Amino acid sequence: MSKRHCWSPNALARANGICGVTIFQNPVTVAAAGSTTNGLAIASMVLGIVWLEGLGAILALIFGHVAKREIRDTGQRGGGMATAGIVLGRVGIVGVLVMW
Repeated sequence: MSKRHCWSPNALARANGICGVTIFQNPVTVAAAGSTTNGLAIASMVLGIVWLEGLGAILALIFGHVAKREIRDTGQRGGGMATAGIVLGRVGIVGVLVMW
């Protein structure tokens, strides 16, 4: 079985024996070197998980909202963690009120 030889401007197309077709590869998205995760977002999520008898839940709400503002203004990462901290903080406050 002989391999079909053809000319193509794309090395991937040539390697696969595809003649007359240009194969485009998907571009790779890389985070910017200066892009860091917001520390308050991390703290918000951790405090939302831990609760600390209600104090952690309140701090999770505060840190989460401050983190969301900082992320919006600076373009840092961690928006999902800030949202999780806010949600867990609300659940924690309700949980402490129910148990109290």
